[in-house]
Amino acid sequence: CDYDKETEKIVLRERWHPFEDRPLRDATEMAVVMRKITFGDYSRVEKVKELHEVNPRIIIFYDYNFELEMLIKMCETEGYTYAQWNGHKHEPIPDRAAWLYLVQYTSGNAAWNCISTNCMIFFNDNYSYKKMKQAAGRIDRLNTPYHELFYYHLTSSSFIDKRIKKTLLDKSAFNDVREFRRYFE
Repeated sequence: CDYDKETEKIVLRERWHPFEDRPLRDATEMAVVMRKITFGDYSRVEKVKELHEVNPRIIIFYDYNFELEMLIKMCETEGYTYAQWNGHKHEPIPDRAAWLYLVQYTSGNAAWNCISTNCMIFFNDNYSYKKMKQAAGRIDRLNTPYHELFYYHLTSSSFIDKRIKKTLLDKSAFNDVREFRRYFE
């Protein structure tokens, strides 16, 4: 996926909050801004639409409200059937030929299963290796009728995506302060 490279440079070089036009306060705020620049890029929505053409039933894991808003807008604009599992809604998986199930990592990475699809999209990679592993397990069940399972990780070459990927490959957790503290020392 793509991301706004110029805005990322401004944030990293000048420690500037591009959405509020002011200096960043600290490393945690820098991480929040970097996530929004990267995970909020519309190219991720375009990838979901491409994958939905090939896979009619998809579970999509996301982390942030702005991502959910983007996904809902896409579903409503495109006329896709969708349901949600998050801190506010625990809707059942749609009983249709084609659907998208929008699941927030913290609310839905465990304690439910789905054998009516073999496809999952990680709209972004979660900071926690454990949550990612648990989320992947929602379709990886002994009683699934599918022989192949498909997992798509939407990612970019942005600073934050690269760092999250590295920590997940190391089977550890990404830490905002550790990653961005050097910009404020």
